[in-house]
Amino acid sequence: MAVLQLCASQYENKTPYLFKITNVKVFSLEEALFLNYYNWKNTADELFAPEFIGWVRNDLRLPDIANKISGYAGLPFNDRLVGFLRVIEYFDDSEINSLIQELDAWAKRVEWERLKDRGDYLTSHGMPDKALAVYKKALSHSRQPRLLNNLALALMQTERYAESAALFKEAAEKEPDNIELKLNYAEACIYLGNAAETKDILEGLPPDESVFRLLGELYNRTGEMGKALENLKRAADSGDSDENIYRLADFYISASDFDNAVFTINRLKTQNARTSIKRAEICKAQADYTSAAKILEKALITWPNDAELWLALSECCRESSNLQRADQAVARALSLQPDNARVKLEAVRVKRAQNNIREYQEALRQLIVNLKNEYREAEDVV
Repeated sequence: MAVLQLCASQYENKTPYLFKITNVKVFSLEEALFLNYYNWKNTADELFAPEFIGWVRNDLRLPDIANKISGYAGLPFNDRLVGFLRVIEYFDDSEINSLIQELDAWAKRVEWERLKDRGDYLTSHGMPDKALAVYKKALSHSRQPRLLNNLALALMQTERYAESAALFKEAAEKEPDNIELKLNYAEACIYLGNAAETKDILEGLPPDESVFRLLGELYNRTGEMGKALENLKRAADSGDSDENIYRLADFYISASDFDNAVFTINRLKTQNARTSIKRAEICKAQADYTSAAKILEKALITWPNDAELWLALSECCRESSNLQRADQAVARALSLQPDNARVKLEAVRVKRAQNNIREYQEALRQLIVNLKNEYREAEDVV
């Protein structure tokens, strides 16, 4: 008849094993089993280290069990831990099954977080198309509001506004006190053209710069320019957000109110490459390409490695038929950001303006190929 092999008791073994993270000493295998059952997140990784296996073999004088533990080391995490807990008959099946359920839930959460973090990285680095595949796989594990929000944001960046609005709405319904979710939902509704829904959302929120900005966008799209300007000005005056100031300047540019556009840009506390690009845009809107180019050339002395400045200069020179300088500028932008789709498109436009048909066709073909490849890769980034 098979006999259960017992380990040395704490009275017989005088050498404890110290688990580093929990700072708990154990003198017997039973104590190690008990500790790891209830603290597996903090202790499981140590179970298969040479130090622990050596302690079981030499100090507890259990070489057969030490060999079994060592044999579990190559298994997946869940199987490895369960194998250790079953190395002797210390826990009954109900206890082991309960832990297995906990391990499965934990594994799903870890995978969910990995996918969400990957999707967040792709979205924040201007790759929402690739982020979509990752977010959707994470969604199969859990429909938590923050994941719904980030997936909706990626969809909005790819102009899939109906899907985006639906997900923002679902997230907001799950967390009805989350104002940020409601603001995002309202923004998606604006792009979707749902003015009534947008007003209902915004009118239920405390008035602040975000609400004013979205109301400005709403009225701008519905053609109520007086109300749009009023709310965009309130947004720019309500906080320290540079984005609201830039948006107000854009409104003035679209209305051909160039004096107020310049005045608004002058309100920015920090004058940088982006500010110079906006000043150049004001000049270009007045067909003053010479002044626009001078602004950009001057800015490049301070920020010579800013790809957006070089891109803006290329666009300006191309529109003013200074094609040699446009070609130089877009080449420099490409050297700084070879994967920037906007820069690639500008390079194609410069070739077309130069009437270099062969190079234009080849550049256009390569751009289309790259876009197709990026679309395919979107399914492979998980």
